[in-house]
Amino acid sequence: MWVTNAGSNSVTKVSPTGAMKTYPGIGANALGIASDGTNMWVTDTNNNGVTEISPVGAMTEYPGTGGYPSAIAFDGTNMWSANFASSSVTRIRVGSPKQIPPYLYLTP
Repeated sequence: MWVTNAGSNSVTKVSPTGAMKTYPGIGANALGIASDGTNMWVTDTNNNGVTEISPVGAMTEYPGTGGYPSAIAFDGTNMWSANFASSSVTRIRVGSPKQIPPYLYLTP
């Protein structure tokens, strides 16, 4: 199980035995979290980006994914960031190379 710690800008992994490992430095105000089956992805809300955490704990930041990304989901191929402030979603291609296309804006 993974938990976001928005106030401390970190995420914590809790093992089935209850052991906890905290990953600091996720950015500012980590809110949303999702897995692509291999890596964990966390929204870096105040920095308008997303952070990818590999199984060995390596972190890769993807800035500029949208205004105030607050949720993230995996559809089996791509990560999708829901961006509160810009009323948009952003697709991030999982794998190599990563691609962050322009935002997809939603209109009511």
